[in-house]
Amino acid sequence: MPKTDTEIVGLFAVERYRINDEWRAELGARQEWQDLSPVDDVRGRPDVDNTATSLSGGLVWEFRPDYNLALSLSRSQRLPNAQETYARGVHLATNTFECGLLSSEFTCGGPGSGHDVEPETSHNVGLNLRKLAGDLTFDAGAFYNRVDDYVYARTLDQIEEFRLIKYTQDEAEFVGGELEMTYRWNDLVSTTLFGDLVRGKLTGPEGDLPRIPADRVGMRVDGTWRDFEAQVEYLRVRDQRRIADFESETPGYNMLNFITSYHLDLEQRYSVYLRGSNLLGEEIFNHSSFLARTVPEPGRNLTVGARVEF
Repeated sequence: MPKTDTEIVGLFAVERYRINDEWRAELGARQEWQDLSPVDDVRGRPDVDNTATSLSGGLVWEFRPDYNLALSLSRSQRLPNAQETYARGVHLATNTFECGLLSSEFTCGGPGSGHDVEPETSHNVGLNLRKLAGDLTFDAGAFYNRVDDYVYARTLDQIEEFRLIKYTQDEAEFVGGELEMTYRWNDLVSTTLFGDLVRGKLTGPEGDLPRIPADRVGMRVDGTWRDFEAQVEYLRVRDQRRIADFESETPGYNMLNFITSYHLDLEQRYSVYLRGSNLLGEEIFNHSSFLARTVPEPGRNLTVGARVEF
C-alpha cells in the first residue's frame, strides 16, 4: 500500500428531549469529510475524496418505574479507509495478500474486480427492553441492519493457509439479538446470564458473510468483600457452520475464566490481581479471525499484575 496522507474533518450534534413523564427522545447527526492522497505513488493511484452523512433517532418509553422500552432508528455512513482503498501486498499479521477496492490497474484482484469507492451506508433499527433497578436487572435487545456498499474482505483464492483477498463492496444484511440479566443476591454476590447471536449475509450474490462470530451464551458470578473483588465466568460458544467461500466450519468450545483483585486506597488507588483464562485448557479457534484454521487462541494461562487508577 502506498504511503497515504489522510485528512478527516467531522461535525456532530446530539439533542435530547423530555416529552413528558413517560417519554423521552434523542436525535443525532454527523457529517464527515475524508481526503485520501497517495504520496509519491509509482502506480499513480488517484486521490479519493468522499463525504458521509449519518442521522439517528431514538424514542424511550418509561412505562413503569425502573423499566423502559427503547426504539432506535439510524441511517449511518462509513468511509472506506486507506488500507481498504489502496491495499496491494502481503499482510503478515493475517497471512494474506490484500487487494484494495480500486480496480486491478491500481491494486490487484484481476480484471473486473474493481469498484468505485462509495460510502458504506447502513439503515438500522433496534429495540431494547430494560429493567434498570432492583435486585433483578436486564437488557434484552434485537436489531436489523441493511447495509448498502458494505466493505468486506472477500477471498479470491487460497494456497494452503495463505489467502488472496479483495476488499469488496456488496449489499448485506445483519440480524441479531443479545440478552444480559443480573440478579443481586445480597450486597456481596450477584449472578449474570448473557448471550448474543448475529446472522450476516450478502443480499446481492446470496451467501453468508465471512468471519461472522458464532452464537454464545454464558454465566458470570461477581463477588465483593471489603477490598476484595472476584469474578468467575463460564462461556459456551457454539459451532459456526454458516460459512463463506474458502472458509471451514469452526468447532464450538467452553471457556472458563476468573479474576480476583485486592484494592489498596493510598494516595492513588492501587490494586493487585490474579487472572486465569481458558482454565479448561480447550483448543479454541476464533471464527472471526483470518487465522481461524491455523492459530488457536491462548491456552490455559495465569496472569499476575498491578493496576493504578489516576
